[in-house]
Amino acid sequence: LSATSHSLTPQNDMDSSSSEEFYQAVHHAEQTFRKMESYLKQQQLCDVILIVGNRKIPAHRLSATSHSLTPQNDMDSSSSEEFYQAVHHAEQTFRKMESYLKQQQLCDVILIVGNRKIPAHRLVLSSVSDYFAAMFTSDVCEAKQEEIKMEGIDPNALWDLVQFAYTGCLELKEDTIENLLAAACLLQLPQVVEVCCHFLMKLLHPSNCLGIRAFADAQGCIELMKVAHSYTM
Repeated sequence: LSATSHSLTPQNDMDSSSSEEFYQAVHHAEQTFRKMESYLKQQQLCDVILIVGNRKIPAHRLSATSHSLTPQNDMDSSSSEEFYQAVHHAEQTFRKMESYLKQQQLCDVILIVGNRKIPAHRLVLSSVSDYFAAMFTSDVCEAKQEEIKMEGIDPNALWDLVQFAYTGCLELKEDTIENLLAAACLLQLPQVVEVCCHFLMKLLHPSNCLGIRAFADAQGCIELMKVAHSYTM
């Protein structure tokens, strides 16, 4: 899954007139988990090898320690073969990964922005953000560095987007929306950019429409720029 596969939808109880909104990514855990599976198949970002007999199995410590498997209820108990599907596997696994983040366990990278240090897991970041995927899966110096210095991004916005990677939840506020949008553009999170732009469209007012149009132009947000331009006419 690249960031372009995420689908963000506002909860139904959002107040469209409010200057704050809460968004929940639809199928965030399942889609991100599929990307993690593709990394496993390609043996990318693997940080442990399990050896059993003569077989070596590459894996990710983070996902291997986060699983909780439950059989489906419709299995045929009389069969000599069965197929099991974990119930809510992705959601449960991501909750465990989020707990590792909160406890700063199994973190393998620290993002440094200003005076703030943000521990995280390369696997999660790379599964959500094309920016981090390119950084951690290509032959660049940052791919192996334990600490990555982030330039041109607001510390709080970066933390919000790291949290989003684990939870699929995003809080939009009028006083921080521009920093969040700029950070989402940098990290190549197009669906987050989209919801931020729509939020700004709701905030358009004669007192801010020119500023929003200029900001949208600087960030390359064409739709927002067009809407803000039309508002000024």
